[in-house]
Amino acid sequence: MATVDDYAATSMPKAFLVVTASLIVLRIATSLMGAMSPPVSTGSSVNWEAPTNYASLPPKQGKLVLYQFYAAWSDPCKRMDQTALSNRQVTEMVGEKFLPIRIVDVTREKGKNPKYISELEKRYRVFALPTLVVVDESGDSIGALIGDCSSLTTYRFLSRAIHKQPPIKTVSFALPQHSFPKKTSP
Repeated sequence: MATVDDYAATSMPKAFLVVTASLIVLRIATSLMGAMSPPVSTGSSVNWEAPTNYASLPPKQGKLVLYQFYAAWSDPCKRMDQTALSNRQVTEMVGEKFLPIRIVDVTREKGKNPKYISELEKRYRVFALPTLVVVDESGDSIGALIGDCSSLTTYRFLSRAIHKQPPIKTVSFALPQHSFPKKTSP
């Protein structure tokens, strides 16, 4: 009976080591293959123009400029591309009414953005990604949509921008100011 226990005690750790080593090798192989594969398509159906092409584009009469401030590493940016910006109604509206320009933030990759990107982010007060900014012919911001929003929210935002309606204002509830009588000393 001692030989069966000795066999189990020596074979189990060896089998465990073999399985662990196999899993580690598999993990390394899959991560190397993933690093060598091309990046996944963003999934957006919008035909974004590069900001460098903007100056050479013919003027688009009756179209507003739609800037998308985007980063390739940002999960919310990728989600917005795959959901709201892939929605048929949103992409049709963008194609008909806007000149879409994607501004790609490269701070994480290169340490800092080119000067024109930093200036655009400062001008339109972009502090989070993704951000959509609608701009009129004079370069003034009509509105901004910050964060990964639903298709419905994006569609409503773009519709309001087309009609130049101000966004829904938030109501703040402030406590009324009271003046209390001064205490008189007895």
